[in-house]
Amino acid sequence: MAAMMTAFLLLAIGTVALGSTDENKGSKIPTIEVKEVVDQGIADFSGIVPKVLKTNCDLACVENQMKQVLHSGLVDDLYSYETMHENGSVTLTKVNVRISTTEYPSKEPNEASRQKREVYGFDTRFVLTNQEYLSQPPFNSVVKLSTGCTGTLIGQKYVLTAAQCVHDGVTYVKGAKNLRIGFRRERESEGPPVKEDDSFYWIRGTEINVAQGWKKRQGLNVEAGYDYAVIRLKRPHDKDFMDIGVSNPDLIYPGQRLHFSAYDDDNSTDLLYRFCPISDDNKDMVYHFCDSKPSGIGAGVYVREWGSEFREFKRKIIGVFNGHMWVDDGEGTGEYNVAVLITPLKYAQICFWLEGDFSSCNGHI
Repeated sequence: MAAMMTAFLLLAIGTVALGSTDENKGSKIPTIEVKEVVDQGIADFSGIVPKVLKTNCDLACVENQMKQVLHSGLVDDLYSYETMHENGSVTLTKVNVRISTTEYPSKEPNEASRQKREVYGFDTRFVLTNQEYLSQPPFNSVVKLSTGCTGTLIGQKYVLTAAQCVHDGVTYVKGAKNLRIGFRRERESEGPPVKEDDSFYWIRGTEINVAQGWKKRQGLNVEAGYDYAVIRLKRPHDKDFMDIGVSNPDLIYPGQRLHFSAYDDDNSTDLLYRFCPISDDNKDMVYHFCDSKPSGIGAGVYVREWGSEFREFKRKIIGVFNGHMWVDDGEGTGEYNVAVLITPLKYAQICFWLEGDFSSCNGHI
């Protein structure tokens, strides 16, 4: 068992290089332009981080509604975004989106692989205790949120997490007002045990960006596809960070393995790594059966892809773990663990949040 665990961990470790990948080269990303920035006053911090998401819209329903959004003139509205600042003030940035028609290309169903909601039997989690592993990417890119969630470093001052960790779809959650990000302290493998209170150091979050699509709307069930947020830190960290990629049919399909690490227990310092196959997917979301707990929500989900330039496997964040979801589609109920995927448009938006100037993001992925 120990040898097997070591082999799996070695597969998960590796430096994530920045830049294009073979799968993404030539894919033109959409263009986002700011129309205006509107003052929204002071944030209300009465929301609660949900333990379970509930919806009456399954993957097929979400995909159909997402396509309708693209053709109904709502895309600008849904990809406009709120920014909650350190002093509690909120601004709404309204944007124009120029989108490629390939954002939702037609995809022929694969009846052999897209079996309805098949539960895969093989799933596993490993508690990471080896300090050598914990000090290397992708594991040292995982952070804790003071709201009880997990996040992933995607820049020197930026954290990717789930929107539900900071906003409940109506208002900001209680802990978002004084949001802090926890970083594991590195220590020698043979050194004395570290007290739990000393296992992390914390950096204040000064900005939270959330897409307007995450907000609940009458007659529209697409918010689960916008369950992602980016937090800006008060100061740079000293850890590695992961690169963001775009999900596509070559990377995301039933049976493909997803990987992520998270602090599953909010009261524990244990970091758990796990992997599992995808059960079902559409362009914006995947169902999977990776074991996790609510504190794992917000973890960056990655896949391993072969990079021919350096002839090695690379890891890129292609989604965010969104926790447990109950789906009642009128024909029955099901429960799944869900991850939202990073599409070209979401990639463009996240890049804009990090760069602050879309000219740095424009062009090809």
